Amino acid sequence: MDLTALYRQCGIDRLPLKPALLARGMGCGLLTYEQFCRGTGADLLTLLRCHNPDAFTYALSDGPVVVYNRQSSPGRRRWNIVHELSHILLGDLSGKKDAHDGAADRLAADLLAPLPVVSLCGVRTAREMQWLCGLSHEAAGLRWEELCAFRRGEKGVWNENDWTIVRHFQPFISAVLDRLSPQTTTVPVY
Repeated sequence: MDLTALYRQCGIDRLPLKPALLARGMGCGLLTYEQFCRGTGADLLTLLRCHNPDAFTYALSDGPVVVYNRQSSPGRRRWNIVHELSHILLGDLSGKKDAHDGAADRLAADLLAPLPVVSLCGVRTAREMQWLCGLSHEAAGLRWEELCAFRRGEKGVWNENDWTIVRHFQPFISAVLDRLSPQTTTVPVY
């Protein structure tokens, strides 16, 4: 999948990725559990028993919609929505748990925290990964491990797709690096 083309199509050129931009660019709707229940007449407790309590994808007559739990933490909510959108991008609307979850997790991680971008932004810790990409603590820790492997070359050498993503995010990367430069860093005096 050409992630740069998807980022362009959705107007995404900075992190943290805004799931609403991704959904809109894909022609998908986003609804909270409460909005879905009001619109469909579904009972919330039944809905939660029948579907994932974090998020799920539902096919409506005018296209797919991701239904999500707004009570989740912002990082977890971002991951859940992008995970469901990844199922749609992969053509998986079956709703079968675990059928394609690994592939959707991989795509969600690549969309939310593109390794070439976070590497060039100088991310040094899982906490920085969490802050830069808007991830949950758990997701940031896992992606940090992948970034370390990426930097050690365990995922192979950088390819043209990596450089294309970097070029697309270049203004964002420059802005992050400018904020981290010694000239703009305020050192507290005690």
